[in-house]
Amino acid sequence: MGRRAVQQGSEVYATRSVDLSRDGQAVLIARHAVNAPERLELRAWDDLRVLEHWGAQLAADATFARFASEDDRLVVTDFQRNTVLLDRGTGGRVQPLRPGTRGVSVARHAPRAAVLGAQVEVLDTTDGRSVWTVGESHPSLKAEAVALSPDGKRLAVTGWDGGQVALLDVDSRSLVKVLEPWSVRGTQLLALDAPGHYLSLVGTGGSAAWVLANARRAAPEELGPERTAYTCHAFHPRLPIVVLGSRAGYVTSIDLETGACRYAEKVHEGRVWDVAVSEDGARVVSAGDEGDVYLQEWAEMEALGTSRVS
Repeated sequence: MGRRAVQQGSEVYATRSVDLSRDGQAVLIARHAVNAPERLELRAWDDLRVLEHWGAQLAADATFARFASEDDRLVVTDFQRNTVLLDRGTGGRVQPLRPGTRGVSVARHAPRAAVLGAQVEVLDTTDGRSVWTVGESHPSLKAEAVALSPDGKRLAVTGWDGGQVALLDVDSRSLVKVLEPWSVRGTQLLALDAPGHYLSLVGTGGSAAWVLANARRAAPEELGPERTAYTCHAFHPRLPIVVLGSRAGYVTSIDLETGACRYAEKVHEGRVWDVAVSEDGARVVSAGDEGDVYLQEWAEMEALGTSRVS
């Protein structure tokens, strides 16, 4: 099928967030857009037609959007940093969750989301109630980024004990382990893989990954040829591979066991804002600063490999 694009005209400034439904048949797109309906929409993977749109329900442009565990609800953050729960079953009814949000991570296989605002909270995405206010258990935490595991049981946070990355157990509200120190500041994003083997970090001063079993950094210690320029990341659900987007428009995949770069290609003009991989690992979608969304089949990316790296 080849790489395909949802191309945007002059009325879309940037596409900031993308996600894939559990069956991989629909693409969720969040944008800075002049026309309110285009702020948040769902498109079919096969023919790119618009299936649903909810932009008019938002107070401002959407900067982050993820499916909740059953795809019936969306967790959305707007340009004013308000995070809301959007119920697809009621035509897009919006329930406010938290204002002043600096980061969100949504569990794919459990009804939970971690929200980073004035404090770190784990929320129930069925009704918005608080499951755990992390600062009550760990008052010294000064988090810059959070990541919830796909099963919703583990929470990774930065800012532990003077800047380290820690892994916490949500149900017991306890510390699992502190990872090998990483000194670069300016963390933007964390991610935990589905099998529970790896944690990936994308920061303004560099990027890294850890093997959770021994809390040490994975090979390579710094990820790939654009290691200081990555802007977003997503794990393959079944392979030890992290997919990254960069400031220069590249989408790259790195094998965390071998350190090999499996794929690297300039896909977007300007920054890649977000990447997502389908639940079966067969499809990849990316969002760019130019407003376009690119859809790729994993098998075709693997076949292409790094042949177009320049």
